[in-house]
This record gives sequence, C-alpha cells and structure tokens, in this order.
Amino acid sequence: MAREDMVADMHREVVKALESGETMESFRGRVGPWLEQRGWRPPPQGGSVPHRLDRIYRTNMRTARAAGQWERVQRTRDLLPYLVYSLGPSEEHRPEHEAWAGIILPVSDPWWSTHYPPNGWGCRCRVRQVSERERGRLLAREGGGYRTEAPQVRGRKWVNPVTRVARQVPEGVDPGWDYNPGAHRTLGIHRALLERAERMVEGRGGTLPGVAPEARARLAAESIRGHLRGPGFRWFMQRPRAAAPPRWDSIREAEAFPVGVLPPGVLPGAASRVVRLAEPVADKQWRRHGPGRGGRRARRAKVPIDWWGEIQQMLESIPPTPVPGRGGRWQFLDVGGGRRLIVGLDPDGRPAAISLHPRRFGGRPGRAGHPARPGAVPPPRP
Repeated sequence: MAREDMVADMHREVVKALESGETMESFRGRVGPWLEQRGWRPPPQGGSVPHRLDRIYRTNMRTARAAGQWERVQRTRDLLPYLVYSLGPSEEHRPEHEAWAGIILPVSDPWWSTHYPPNGWGCRCRVRQVSERERGRLLAREGGGYRTEAPQVRGRKWVNPVTRVARQVPEGVDPGWDYNPGAHRTLGIHRALLERAERMVEGRGGTLPGVAPEARARLAAESIRGHLRGPGFRWFMQRPRAAAPPRWDSIREAEAFPVGVLPPGVLPGAASRVVRLAEPVADKQWRRHGPGRGGRRARRAKVPIDWWGEIQQMLESIPPTPVPGRGGRWQFLDVGGGRRLIVGLDPDGRPAAISLHPRRFGGRPGRAGHPARPGAVPPPRP
C-alpha cells in the first residue's frame, strides 16, 4: 500500500476515534492489527507498534482538546482577555516549560501562535483563561512568579532526518509543535467555508439539486454573512500576524475567508463569483485600518469588523466603477456610509477583496475615489 494511502486511512481512523470518544485501549486493539496486515512496522528509531499507536492517540487527543479550548477562548475573550501558561501533571517538566509557567499575556499576543500548548511530544502543559480582575490578583500575589512579558523567542536549527531540510524552531518547543492547533484548525474551517460557498454557487458535486442558480447564490451569500458576524472571522482578522507587508502574488496559496458573492454580470470573466479575503490582504487591512491601531493615521482610518458583515449589501446595491489608474480593479463606493470596497482578481482569476476603508466623497471629478462614471458596469474580462 502506498504511503499516502496509509496516511489517509490512518487519518480517517483517528478522526473516527476523536468523534466517538474511543478509549486508547479500544483504538489500539482495533487499529493495530489493521496496520500490521498492511505491512506497517515501527520506524527505524525504535518503538513498538502499540507504543507508536499510544503516541498517535494521545497526541491527537491533546491537540484536539487544545483546538477546542482555543475556540472557546475566542468566544469569551471579551470577558476573559488573558491566558496564563501553566504546567501539567507530568512528573518531570522541560526546563524551558518550567520557565514559562506563570506568564500572563493577552489572548492576541503573538507568543501564543508558537507557544500555545502542547509544545512537544508528551507535553501536558496547559493555559488558563482569566479576567482583568483575576490577572491583577495574580500579579499582586507575592512569590507567585507571575509576569506579563513574553520571553524572547530564540530559534535553534533542526534538520528533518527524512527530508534533510533544515529549519528554525523555538527553543523549548519540539519540531513540528511550534504552532497553535486551535488557530490552524480554524484556518481549515475557513478553507472549508470557502469551498462550500463555491460549490453552492456553482452547483458542483450535486449541491442543492433542483435549486435555481441565483437562489443558490443567495443562500451562499446568507451563509457567508452569518460567518462574517461570528467569532471565527473576528479571530481571522485579529490573529497574530507577520510584521512584513504582504505581496500581492502571495495570495494565490494563502488561506482565505469568503466575504461575499458577486451579483450576475459583475466581473463576468472571473473564475468564481465568491469574493475571498486572503490572509496577506487581511494582514494589510488590520495593519492599516484595525480598530486597535494607534497613531493619528489609524484614528482617521478605523474600520470596524462589523463592516465586513455588510459587504454583500454593498456588492448588490452599488454599481462598481473602475479604480482610477489601477486597471483590473473595481470599487464599490458607499457614499452614504463613507466607505469604499475595492475588488480585483487574484493571480488565478478569482475575485478578491483588496481593501475596505473609510472614504470622503465629493471634490473635483476625477480624483481618486470619486465616482467619475456612475452606473458603470465592468466589461468582460479578456
């Protein structure tokens, strides 16, 4: 059996165990013989088949619990905005993990993107979510060892023994564990939302058989609107992000969130009608217009997250006009709301939101942002 098929089958078995709450003993007794029949043997570095299955089971259970906890953290972050790093019930702890115990940081701190537990094989560390008041009580406790500054992240070189590819991993974190399982699972949900919306609009895979195309599009738009108003999109916009500005061509393979469905006749040559907001564009958007940004420019250019929940209304009620000097980009000018949405095509020809920002309208015709051609409809894409 090909290795890829074995991995896919094993993944299905693990998902089945997670969904059913299967015990480790049951999982091992069911999957062990199944794997041995397919020629699976312990890896060269050692360990029996039962031992490896125990590790697979425990690892997936811990990461699943961590992912579920992260989603709860996002739902309650307004009331409980801080996380405390705590040691688990293990008899021995890694020195670095002992040094992290007692760190209190905001939920949005970038440190959690690489140090949210578990942070290695067998790691049983955890986090506790606390309120502003409890944070104050913990910091006031003498000898408690609580602190509010993230440790400096130092990287170390690690070489994959199979691929021989070298990369940097944070000290104290095992290779392959330098990520936030809840955040990554959330991104997977975003991808599923996007794919489901595109299938619904296009009627692929027998989705909504017998339903008229425009009715399918309306259902997809309503589903997207609901998700834009939920905690998943809030996390997508507010998550820790890289400091480097994004490149437009980097959105091709980036994670994306669906934000709307184009009406018929708008950008008719596009590869899809579902408008996506890619990670790099969301990063740029938050860096320039995020409500939490400081500085004079940010105060003038705040964009509430709730605005994204009104994207569909802008797409349906405002005729698009070309962006002056930017071929291939179209703007939806909400004069009454004082905002402008810009949509273009990504390198694969899919519609993508490029910016949503406040805008003052009026002035001389021809100025950037001025609706110089009211009612203009984009021509077909060549």
